[in-house]
Amino acid sequence: MAQTLFILILIILVADFGLERYLALLNINMSGKELPVLLRDIYDPEKYARQQDYFRTNSRFGMLTGTFSFLLIIAMFAFGGFVFIDDLVQQYIQNPIWTPIIFFGILFFANDILNIPFELYDTLLLNRNSDSTK
Repeated sequence: MAQTLFILILIILVADFGLERYLALLNINMSGKELPVLLRDIYDPEKYARQQDYFRTNSRFGMLTGTFSFLLIIAMFAFGGFVFIDDLVQQYIQNPIWTPIIFFGILFFANDILNIPFELYDTLLLNRNSDSTK
């Protein structure tokens, strides 16, 4: 039963990852289109082009961070990282309410730490792009 559940979780993760990548690529490909004629009187074509460029850059970066997160989750499953953290928490915490709270707290904290470089780059990218559009 545990093996079946493990395989089901992996299938769901891979399917979700694949679908997200496919939809992101579709969005990126569609963003290269010119401003529709009906909207040219409403929206500045130059601003639209900058916005589309920003969107494509952000989407590509999102694909990079999503791929990193996906590979990290797969590695945690493959190398027993979740089991290790669970065993570690249960070794020190015996309360059935605090055990999952501490477990997920560790996961969220580790996720925040690992995403700091991506967040810094994203912030710097946002600042650079917003400064260049003024």
